[in-house]
Amino acid sequence: MGWEIRPVAGEDGKEFDDWATTLATALSRGRFSEENISSIDRPTYQWERSLGAIEDSVVVGTAHSYRYDLIVPGGKLPFAGVGWVSVRPTHRRRGILTALMKRQLEDMYERGETLATLGSSESIIYGRYGYGIGAMKENWRIERKHTAIEFAAETSGRTVFVSPAEMREIFPGVYERVAAGRPGMAASRPGFIWDTWVADYEPLRRGSSAGYYAIHELDGEIDGYVCYRTAGNTLIVRELLAASDAAYAALWQFCFGVDLKTEIEAPGRAVDEQLVWMLADPRRLERIKTDGMWIRLVDVKTALSGRRYAQNGRLVIEVQDPVCPWNEGYYELDGGPAGAECRLTKDSPDLVLSATNLASTYLGTIKFSTLYCAGHIEERSSGALARADSMFSASREPWCILHW
Repeated sequence: MGWEIRPVAGEDGKEFDDWATTLATALSRGRFSEENISSIDRPTYQWERSLGAIEDSVVVGTAHSYRYDLIVPGGKLPFAGVGWVSVRPTHRRRGILTALMKRQLEDMYERGETLATLGSSESIIYGRYGYGIGAMKENWRIERKHTAIEFAAETSGRTVFVSPAEMREIFPGVYERVAAGRPGMAASRPGFIWDTWVADYEPLRRGSSAGYYAIHELDGEIDGYVCYRTAGNTLIVRELLAASDAAYAALWQFCFGVDLKTEIEAPGRAVDEQLVWMLADPRRLERIKTDGMWIRLVDVKTALSGRRYAQNGRLVIEVQDPVCPWNEGYYELDGGPAGAECRLTKDSPDLVLSATNLASTYLGTIKFSTLYCAGHIEERSSGALARADSMFSASREPWCILHW
């Protein structure tokens, strides 16, 4: 084989530099400078979670994850946010990526992390490792001259700019308030992410301006925020979150009113947002829908018992999972709005599906019946698909903000 998979030696600055350079080379982002490595990356990494494929003392592949809690219907569960997965172009098609992904999943399972999520640069890669599309997203673009709003909740609040230091104090609480009601969101963000927002390192701006931060406030309560950048005549909404309809409308009107900008872009928005229904000319909002967050059930039994279900019901599900063999088996799920129990059983299955397809249905992103029509699921008991659709349906579309 010639290489081994193991955590990167954090004490060894050279090995981390090799790890970061391999990542930059594989992603075609140029060589990481020593300054960028030390100021941006090195302080945020947990070495035991930073895996490297090492060949002759050289890092030829990388993978990393952070530990969070994920909002699921009716609660939250521990999950690993996966990132920085790469293999040097000189070492492709040698099984390195597969070895990295399997080792990472084994480590997650041992640590008790029920789920894993990632944002995929290519949609063909991660299904083979049991990841399925867990949330869709929309990338928006609209010309400013077409941003007239006809329908919007009224507010007597105000929108004001805040400094980076004020943002650091205010934004996390608003984020957590909004995230709590949206499956697919991390329940909170670790401090170093917000610290990176404050530092606003130039390499992370990708040619755009420094960040601008604004909040919406009503009767002394802050119920929304926006972070945006500018690039030429374009205003780029990096993140806009609101805990009320009035704050949502006010923040978008604020963005549309920034002078000297002729178009607004907003990547990574939720697919069920109300903005399109507020515009006087909704067709002018260009919306490109694509896959957003990918999700993986690392521990099927805990994942199925750890969320609530829209309707009471019982299902026996056969899960096929060659990548994580501890998940293979028949699961009896009894669930409803009050909670759920899941146990291994020898009963005949109602449905047979792969771990990848179970992942896509888990938050309610796609119906079981749709995957059945696409040839991905086998129905063994009449009515099981309809029952599964009803149980796993979600009141809100899953959404995960990946562009930090």
